[in-house]
Amino acid sequence: MSIGIVKTTYGLAEGISHDNGLTEFRGIPYAAPPIRNLRWKPPVKPEGWEGVRTFDTYAPIEVQYQDRQGDDAVNHFPMSEDCLYLNVTTPAKAAGENLPVLVWFHGGGLTNGTPYGDEVEPYSFAKRGNVVITVGHRINIWGFMALPQLTKEQGTSGNYGLMDLAAALEWIWDNIEAFGGDRNNITAGGESGGTQKTCIMATIPAGGHRIRRVYNSSGLKWKQLPFKTLEEGEKAGQEYLKYIGLDPNTPLEQLRALDTYEIHHNVPREYYPGDIIYDGTFITEKSFGYLFDKYLENVDFINVTAEGESNVFAHRGASGVRGYFSGDVPVTDKASLYAFFKERLGDLYEKYDFEKLVSCADEDALFTAKKLGSIGISELASNNHSRNIMVNRLFGAYMKKHHPECKVYSLLWCHIPAAKDKPGATDRDDKPEHRLADHCTDCQYIFDTLDKKDAPWTELDRRYAELMGAYVSNFAKCGDVNGEGLPRIEETGSDLAYAKMADTVEMHTGLKSPLEELACEYVKKEYGITEEEIG
Repeated sequence: MSIGIVKTTYGLAEGISHDNGLTEFRGIPYAAPPIRNLRWKPPVKPEGWEGVRTFDTYAPIEVQYQDRQGDDAVNHFPMSEDCLYLNVTTPAKAAGENLPVLVWFHGGGLTNGTPYGDEVEPYSFAKRGNVVITVGHRINIWGFMALPQLTKEQGTSGNYGLMDLAAALEWIWDNIEAFGGDRNNITAGGESGGTQKTCIMATIPAGGHRIRRVYNSSGLKWKQLPFKTLEEGEKAGQEYLKYIGLDPNTPLEQLRALDTYEIHHNVPREYYPGDIIYDGTFITEKSFGYLFDKYLENVDFINVTAEGESNVFAHRGASGVRGYFSGDVPVTDKASLYAFFKERLGDLYEKYDFEKLVSCADEDALFTAKKLGSIGISELASNNHSRNIMVNRLFGAYMKKHHPECKVYSLLWCHIPAAKDKPGATDRDDKPEHRLADHCTDCQYIFDTLDKKDAPWTELDRRYAELMGAYVSNFAKCGDVNGEGLPRIEETGSDLAYAKMADTVEMHTGLKSPLEELACEYVKKEYGITEEEIG
């Protein structure tokens, strides 16, 4: 039995009834197409419709760089500026069942990504009793380009993709009860760039404080460097236009009259506008830290860091889409490892007798450096504010002091899945780069998309698909990940507790070794975390 015809605020909607009891609605408009005169403007409400409209077809994905290696969704879905649609999968049989709602914001920074593909497939998670929503929105030049012309017209510019998400949340708030969801129990989830979206929407006034819980895969943004200023954003927009051969002072009516692909070119990613802009109006504070301090209300968190994803060699100060990622790998043996961390740690190197504390063979030097980065010894550079378990642990202490009613869980994802690009092989081998879990690999377990890839999955892989799906589903229901038959995960508070997800689920509390003490002291200093903040 499916939910049948749903009454939305814009008209009657019919979805696809699946044999597993789920009903899926594909391509529901939550805003008008942002094309022609609406290009680079805040979203406006969509038009309604007469009669029953069937939503059985996915909308086009956001216009972006094509032929990204391994990204099947980008290469196989049609693209359009007309992309402000969402997809709802519900296990409900009738309106008003008050099921928990998971809204998933896709990754890809703020320049790439899609609401489809391997990152998230809603069916397994929806069968656990959750309404699952994925959201398309403007990205790169369409969603984040600022220009002086736009600022003159609107008083500000940029952030259009985030305005889209705020509009999507408003649509969800107004309509989700008709799909069986509870609008007072919304979890926002995302991986990588999607976590910028979860953290922004959970804090800024424009998000309406509609998000009750957050799942961050590789991306707690608490201590990210300040947002770009409006002036910096305008300069980036002008540079993009110059790069593709357009006069950066072209009047808006001419820019809006151009064809999509007269403006969008397949350029290197760093040339796309793709940064949050502090404009004092839509983004009211200059960094995530200030937003958390001022606006965070009653939000539970799961923050996940993969053990091998720290940009340990990134240079201090690099941030945003134009952040500098060093191509150098200065650690090749034990001696270079010590030289690298001696420069990084300064006085802490001798204080903690680093060479006695950290020992490794020459061939393990790179592997060791990456592990040290993941536990916290990585500069406030690139995305290390997101890929650092110690920052997450200290955030738990911050929340315990300022919002003791909220639950925070910190996970260090160490399970290595089957090789992404090696059919018949696994990443569980002796190469240093294959011995640590990669960026956002937890997501395929939450949504149990393992069988979408022909790989030698093991019993442990299947076990983690069950565990992660259950943990996150429990969290979405009530804020507590724990449940019958599951290894217990403790909240992160003043004890800095975290769960290591390896061959088993291992709980760690406190600073139990000099290496952890070193990482904690380094992170506090490097990321500017004060005792006043964390208690």
